[in-house]
Amino acid sequence: MSFTRLLAVALLIGVFTTAAFAESAHNVGGARSNAQPQRLRQPAVARPMTTAPKRTASPQSVAMIATNDHVAPVSYHATTMMPTETTYSPGDSRMMTGEDMSGGCMDECVPCRSNWYAGFEATFLAPRFSENPAYNLMQSDGASFESYQQVEFESKMAFAPRVFTGVQLNDNIGFQATWWRFSHDPASITAQPPADGFGRITPPLFGDVDTSTTIPGETFTANSGLTAYTIDLELTKKGCFSCWNFGVAGGVRYAEINQSYLSQTVDAAGTLAGQIDYQHGLSGFGPTLSMFASVPVAPCWSLFTRGRGSLLFGDAHSNLNAGEDLDLTTPFTTTSTSSRDDLLSIGELQLGLQWSGGQTCRIWKPFATVAMEGQFWNGVGNATSEEGNVGFFGVVTSVGVNW
Repeated sequence: MSFTRLLAVALLIGVFTTAAFAESAHNVGGARSNAQPQRLRQPAVARPMTTAPKRTASPQSVAMIATNDHVAPVSYHATTMMPTETTYSPGDSRMMTGEDMSGGCMDECVPCRSNWYAGFEATFLAPRFSENPAYNLMQSDGASFESYQQVEFESKMAFAPRVFTGVQLNDNIGFQATWWRFSHDPASITAQPPADGFGRITPPLFGDVDTSTTIPGETFTANSGLTAYTIDLELTKKGCFSCWNFGVAGGVRYAEINQSYLSQTVDAAGTLAGQIDYQHGLSGFGPTLSMFASVPVAPCWSLFTRGRGSLLFGDAHSNLNAGEDLDLTTPFTTTSTSSRDDLLSIGELQLGLQWSGGQTCRIWKPFATVAMEGQFWNGVGNATSEEGNVGFFGVVTSVGVNW
């Protein structure tokens, strides 16, 4: 190929290359002219706190992160999207509920750090007996008619305080101590034999003691009393499943119950003619087990139930002092004492409503409850006998605080 032909080929290649480049540049320029201008996105940077006026925060997004000893929500700021951890301070010891970021209550299983709690419970309970006789009344016409009536002491509702305190050692395990005392003294019962002289007033039987009266004008008076108290020391463990909170506690209980009966017969002149003074009681020490469950029904409100069973081993005792014909020159006196090993079993049940104040994990968090309560004390007798059972039933209200 000659030099002239080579030069012509080079010129043709140069022309086509220049035209192609010009057309490409024209197309790119047109596309850029039709496109909208764009700004470069700057990375979000957390701004330090300043004295400038605060902007109103928009609703926060909440996630959950796990730390070594608690679960804490992570709050994302609406503009910076930088996570900040919310640390819980001591909170509710009994109800493992959570806290929403707006200051209300939400029903989540978010336990708080170790904390103390204490409260006072006002129980208003009435004792219930299978029977609790004061005396027996016989009425007759002296010929063909007799009627018998057993008159019993009237049990009324009485105030009984209960105090509890405890500490949550970690998210699940705690320790609790409880003290409760009940005292009941029914009103005295007074009666007189029928005026026709054919009736009789007879106290409950105490062996061969006879302080009955048939004399019109004589006055018979009977009184009874009941006291009971318990002390519980136990370890507690709690957990949750779905919206339910559960707890179980086990430990030891000391319980004591004492009952008394006093009857007196006074003649028309006011002289003591007969008297029966009888006292008996039972005390025991042994294991106790309780269970607790609650479920939220509204913000800060939940239904709960609590049950307890105790099996105590101890001693039973009784003491009798009776006097017959005390208004005569030769009265007759009877004394009797007894003591034995015995077994005491106690069952308890509560069902009620609990309120937990405001935010779950404040330094001071109040709570309150109202509930029905029933107790069953097996084999503790009544005022005049060691045979029989005693029950307690009534309402309970409590207030307390966690810190």
